[in-house]
Amino acid sequence: NISGADFQMTFNRLTAEMTDWFNKGVSLLDDGFTPSFFRAATDNDKAKMRKIWLDMGLDRMIGRTEFFEVSESSSSVAVETIRVMSAIGEKPLFRVKTDYIIYPDGTVDIESDFQPLQSSEYIPRIGFEFKLPLSMQSLKWYGRGPHESYSDRCQSALLGIYEGDTANQLEPYEYPQESGNKLDTRWISFADSTGNALMIMSDTPVSASALLYTTNELDKAKHQKDLTPEGSVCVHMDVAQNGIGNHSCGPEPLDKYRLYPFEASLKLRLVPFHRNEACEEELYKGNLT
Repeated sequence: NISGADFQMTFNRLTAEMTDWFNKGVSLLDDGFTPSFFRAATDNDKAKMRKIWLDMGLDRMIGRTEFFEVSESSSSVAVETIRVMSAIGEKPLFRVKTDYIIYPDGTVDIESDFQPLQSSEYIPRIGFEFKLPLSMQSLKWYGRGPHESYSDRCQSALLGIYEGDTANQLEPYEYPQESGNKLDTRWISFADSTGNALMIMSDTPVSASALLYTTNELDKAKHQKDLTPEGSVCVHMDVAQNGIGNHSCGPEPLDKYRLYPFEASLKLRLVPFHRNEACEEELYKGNLT
């Protein structure tokens, strides 16, 4: 357990993950932060790549903790972790080194390095998935919008500040699939009905999404009516995501939009705040380094 004047959080030494986080008595986290490399297959993915990704075990990756250490200084607490990610019976895909720096005011910096351990076909994504309480459904972001955007489908999604509700981020495709991605995101925030909020910033543009369904639920459901909400807000923050292409009736993504495993880094800053006391634009400017 790590705590300050207004916050407390818990890490699991076995999984090397943060399991809960409270700020001024308000829960900010249901589960997280898990390295993620899978996406719910799009219509285009299903033509070829879904089977390859399932054979690789991307939908059932687990982490083996190689290192976990907590240290404390006069200005912060550091949690250093290393996990090797693989599916049971498959060769490891990535070694992920993640450092958490927790400051007295409750701000958390997360710095991760993704080291590929094998060459493979292109993969869906490189990043993290985590879950926020269902109450945190008010969404605001600085990135492309207002509709979804991907590396090869983004020209009509303009860079700006947008607002919405997590319940409305899933695109109504006939067959459930990956959707709702926000390319070139600089920051994203989540708030409950009383204004308690969590802002997540990146030092470089990332891909982000927030849905009420897990990736595996979207991938397995045959129709929209078959979907069962997770009971949490399911968030992805990705260094990159594979392009969409048009393989259901045409070509796969162009090579420049294919995401092959590479050495990647992701740096996030998480800031709890209240919308009656601060706004995202001010927090973003104040945290730029």
